[in-house]
Amino acid sequence: YAERVPLERLPQTILDALSVTHRIGQRYLWVDALCIIQDRQDDVTQEISQMNSIYRGLVTIVAAVADSSYDRFLHPRRQFQPTKLTVCVEDNTFAELLAMPTRMPYPPKKSYRIYPRGWTFQETQLSTQILAYGDREAVFQCLESRHYDDGYQYGLGVSLPRWECLFPLCEGLDPGNLSMAKETHPGGWVTIVKCYTKRELSDPHDKLPAVAALAEEYALTQPVTRYLGMWEEGFLLQCLWYVYDYSSEDNSKVRRHPAYWAPSWSWASIDGDVSFKWPDKEATFLSFLAVETTLQAKANPSGGGVLATLG
Repeated sequence: YAERVPLERLPQTILDALSVTHRIGQRYLWVDALCIIQDRQDDVTQEISQMNSIYRGLVTIVAAVADSSYDRFLHPRRQFQPTKLTVCVEDNTFAELLAMPTRMPYPPKKSYRIYPRGWTFQETQLSTQILAYGDREAVFQCLESRHYDDGYQYGLGVSLPRWECLFPLCEGLDPGNLSMAKETHPGGWVTIVKCYTKRELSDPHDKLPAVAALAEEYALTQPVTRYLGMWEEGFLLQCLWYVYDYSSEDNSKVRRHPAYWAPSWSWASIDGDVSFKWPDKEATFLSFLAVETTLQAKANPSGGGVLATLG
């Protein structure tokens, strides 16, 4: 593979991504499965710790509806597209009208396979430019605006038209982590944790590595010191996490694995939808003294830790 990658051996999702890469005038495409040596743990660990710089590249291509790398995301979808019409509303006065397909409700956000996956969370938060392909639309979003393939575009932060709620593909796209970055610490990190833990990981050991790049970027914008998914600043407030009370039908989703990758005081020690309940003001009956952690590797955020408090 040092000289060439046989196209016939690549799965369909990658072939579609190559096609998009060429059509937008770019020469290079980063694919985790190809650019990271998967059977060398030292290379995997090293590259994962630097993924925030990768996501800050030119454009992140999101195949939102692909269940696996063998599914294509470039396909005909003319029947799903809105049609922009020019209509006469008064004498010599014309306006543009967007005609939406009838009886074709857009699929809910959870139907887009990118959103339940834990590893894809930081991709849609750290990338500064995202080109997302759904089953019925394509959307380009950057730090300033959002563009639809029907020609409509809107600046971020402005009041959006009511019909945009029909596009759940956009709900999870947050280039540059702009919406969460507005919050002060530790509120910003708590919001990140709540959104991230709603997602699923096939390997529970990836709990902290899958959000490590986002943590690296968070540390660049906040004066904080990281400890196994939490931060020294505002530490006691971050300890006030709990697992969301699922219905009895879903209780199996909340579990603590026999394998160890984080201390019990960290939200990362358990699988489940984590939330936080803070008092009106920080409790004074307990004081934070120190926390010590031992990482599995310098670039691996998993490990053990000891917390010392006084109260």
